Amino acid sequence: MTAAAEAGRATRGLPSWRATLVGGDDRRLVTDLVALAIAMVVVRLLATFLLGSAFNAWPARIGWDMHLVDLPAVRAQPMSSLLHLHSQPPLYTVVCAIASGLPSWLATTLLYLGSVGLGVLAAGATYLAARGLGVRRWLSLAVVILGVVLSPAWLLWASIAFYPYPTACLVSLSVLAVLRLAERRTIGWGLVLAGLLAGLVLLDSLYQLPWMLAVLALVVVVARVPWRTVLLCSAVPLVLVVGWTAKNMVLFGVPSTSSWVGINLSKTALAGLSSADVAQLVADGTLSPLAEHPGFRPLDTYPVGVVARPGRTGVAVLDEPRKSNGQVNLNALGYVGISKDLLGQDLKAIAARPGHYAADVGRAGVIWFSPSDDNVLFRRGTVEGTGPAAAAYAAWLSEHATLSPAMARYRDAYDTVVGLAPDGRMGTSWASVTLRPGSRPRGVSLTSVAACGLFLVGVPIVAWRRRRDRTTATVLAYVWGTVAMVAVTSTLLELGENDRFRFMTGTLVLLGATVVIDALLSALAGRRRMAIPPGSGPEASH
Repeated sequence: MTAAAEAGRATRGLPSWRATLVGGDDRRLVTDLVALAIAMVVVRLLATFLLGSAFNAWPARIGWDMHLVDLPAVRAQPMSSLLHLHSQPPLYTVVCAIASGLPSWLATTLLYLGSVGLGVLAAGATYLAARGLGVRRWLSLAVVILGVVLSPAWLLWASIAFYPYPTACLVSLSVLAVLRLAERRTIGWGLVLAGLLAGLVLLDSLYQLPWMLAVLALVVVVARVPWRTVLLCSAVPLVLVVGWTAKNMVLFGVPSTSSWVGINLSKTALAGLSSADVAQLVADGTLSPLAEHPGFRPLDTYPVGVVARPGRTGVAVLDEPRKSNGQVNLNALGYVGISKDLLGQDLKAIAARPGHYAADVGRAGVIWFSPSDDNVLFRRGTVEGTGPAAAAYAAWLSEHATLSPAMARYRDAYDTVVGLAPDGRMGTSWASVTLRPGSRPRGVSLTSVAACGLFLVGVPIVAWRRRRDRTTATVLAYVWGTVAMVAVTSTLLELGENDRFRFMTGTLVLLGATVVIDALLSALAGRRRMAIPPGSGPEASH
């Protein structure tokens, strides 16, 4: 029987909060959790105040992010605005709309404390999940400290009021919820898991309704949690997710939480083709003129006759081409038709130029292994736009930097020593990829390559060998399946921020690779014991 199964049996009937939350009555688990929480808070404070990594709350405060609609319009007409939100899931918009209505100091304080709290929970959940899966205590602590607490990626993404960080935290928390539900089969943990799954679907478009249904089915079929319990716990979360997806389908003909699939795919299928090649494909009728305008761009930059111009609906988030802060409104109704039309052009371009698409998918796959602390958001020093909001944001950026000089030095040292990413920042660029000809090379983390390799191959093997332990098998299937889903869909659909997508799988790769390493250590220890001849051990001398 594995440690996970033993823990599940040992804690049944224990009334203490440690048995319910921590998964055992071992006081060392509580001590370790407290130590990790303190370390997470202290390191975050050091990054902010000692390394000068400023907390950037401006995207939420003024809505300066392409993923957001006009926040004043949402506050003025919340129900209508959210009903007509098609570009992105609603949760990030709701949080930012609330934050933007608060005094700036209060919004910044709450967002900062929220990010610190989420980080503490994610680190603790990862440690408890590792211990619940039988990983050695020292290895569990070492991996969480090195891979989460001290990680510059976790520090930098936590320093921007943007949805990737809460996504990573919620994913990390969901692993513990799967583990506890499989062990204890209680309504409480069922509610936690269903809430986390729904939160992810309503926060990040990488996670969709089929994924949520697959996870719920997994805990029923593999962990044998009673289906009535799962249905009861997930009823309200499923109504929310199904309702939002159905709303998008009915109003906009989009069967997902985001209408941007065609536009995102065009950055891979069309953007890298030469203008002469695209013009030739348009001339011979393979593609339409819209193919010459891939990616995101203001509606008024499309030539007349290339895209449809919908009439006004009376809803600001659909009608206005720009938000009140001067930024382009990518939720305008015209983008729904543009994305649908571009999706058709994308598929035709892939059929006509499969080699180009395969090469771009390969680049996306390589960028997946780049350090996720090397995102353009951390290097941003200018803001496009001439309005008052753009000027205010640009002034703030000129005085503050999320990637401060001291933080950049720490990041470079960590990525070189721990991440093994000799990408030209502190070493020779011998393992890198360029997004486009002439663009900045992106270094590859050899540690990420090794961890993902262990994860890809090792997790299914460990899950199969421990298949009699339904808890472990369920958790490993969830971890592996979720990472595979995100990796495949994001790599096939978008080229550019694939390192961010890997970060948004939270600690799943880290946890899975750690389980594999622990299994290898156990196998080596077993072989050593078998290699000792009978009677030759220390007890033979007595």
